[in-house]
Amino acid sequence: MRRSTKGLILLTGVAAAAILYGFHWFYRTARPEAVEGPGFRMEDLVSGGTSDGGIPSVDVPVFEPVADADQYLKDEGLGLAVEVGGKRRFYPFQILVWHEVVHDAFGDKSLVITFSPLTMTGMVFERPDPSTVFHVSGSLWNNNLVLFDETTHSLWSQILGKAVVGERTGTVLSSYPSIVSTWTDWKVENPRGEVLSRESSTNQNRDYTRDPYGSYYAAPAILFPLTSVDARLPAKKLVCVATVDGKRTTYPLEYKQKPENCTQGFWFVFAAAFPNIEIFQLP
Repeated sequence: MRRSTKGLILLTGVAAAAILYGFHWFYRTARPEAVEGPGFRMEDLVSGGTSDGGIPSVDVPVFEPVADADQYLKDEGLGLAVEVGGKRRFYPFQILVWHEVVHDAFGDKSLVITFSPLTMTGMVFERPDPSTVFHVSGSLWNNNLVLFDETTHSLWSQILGKAVVGERTGTVLSSYPSIVSTWTDWKVENPRGEVLSRESSTNQNRDYTRDPYGSYYAAPAILFPLTSVDARLPAKKLVCVATVDGKRTTYPLEYKQKPENCTQGFWFVFAAAFPNIEIFQLP
């Protein structure tokens, strides 16, 4: 074989290796537009098994009185309680587990109510404007809900409260105060309140007396990979996390003096999203 032919083969091999490495780098390294949030990397997104919009959001919510909702809601069942201008509404996890996203408005206050079943995190945000519509993307980050907006299809992390991929990357959502309450406690305190109704979902066959995740909440298993694991607390211990003076701290649920707008959820998601987060010690 002549030297020129050998050189050509060598050059071709180097070029092919460079191309393969380029593909490896592109798909394994987070692109600049996707590097937002504590340790977020696009490669850590995983499919939850559904496609974009595969879990239908509630875009036109219907509400019912306490007496009607009490016919099927479980007394010990949890939900998000929200109050705006004296109007009080309850969003049962029994319904949210099937939809994960509810768009609602209290007068001129446009909110998006979100629930991530695998991490047990319910969070409420103010929408940037009333026309902003979010849907479930089908992707997960640390088992947590990832949304996309209809306008730009940017991806938004629930636990980070911000856009992490796409045109809106870095845009932070303003959180709105909400409280996780049992149905029993809320209905006693708010006998004239409004409850998200099963009728909010049209043309959807859902059994709202059944939880599609079954025994997941009590089982030790976590379904998808985590970017970080912290064994200081049991992975599925329910905790409450709040930011006070710029510092995120985990509070035990039994602590009565938790800060306002304290987000409840499984320990493992907060530990993964915010490595080395502080844990409040009861006096």
